[in-house]
Amino acid sequence: AGVRLIDVGCDHAYLDIYLANKYPTIECLATDVNANALSSAIKNIKESNLEDRIFPILTNGLEGIKIKENDFVVISGMGTNTIIEILEKHLAEIDNIIIQSNRALEDLRKFMFENNFKIVEEKIVFDKKYYIVIHFKKGKFTPELIDYWLGPIIKNSKNTNYFNYLIKEYEKLLKKVPKDSLKNLEILKKISCLKELIEKK
Repeated sequence: AGVRLIDVGCDHAYLDIYLANKYPTIECLATDVNANALSSAIKNIKESNLEDRIFPILTNGLEGIKIKENDFVVISGMGTNTIIEILEKHLAEIDNIIIQSNRALEDLRKFMFENNFKIVEEKIVFDKKYYIVIHFKKGKFTPELIDYWLGPIIKNSKNTNYFNYLIKEYEKLLKKVPKDSLKNLEILKKISCLKELIEKK
């Protein structure tokens, strides 16, 4: 049996079309709350002759979607607060979720860990800026403090993009050290952790 993907906030359905062309057994539900975006998605799906495998749905997040066991939910290009709002009501039904958030990844990881999800893969893509894509799977995980901030995969990887990302985060933190002593302590702790990781590599 093929995989079913639920692409939340599909926009023009480019991801769904790419995956359907690459993997002949995949089926996609392409959802969006914006009727204009979905209209564009429908046009693109028709032009790609993929109406039998990509099904556009006008809905807010995952509302009205029956999530089956082993479905993959994908949420990409949204802020963490929006992602959490979408997921809160549906986490019990989800086994696998792939998330690319534009901000507050620390809060996102914390939310997912607290709801019994573990990180099984984490990729960094550089295209003018760094994009982090995280695959969460239902399962127990006891994170260390640094796992909320960097994630268990990124902190141990020898991938060049990961290494450059750590350096960039390190430099960003050095510029941010505030005068307030409590915040100062927290940032200095992060700087120290990062310095140690960078030196190990």
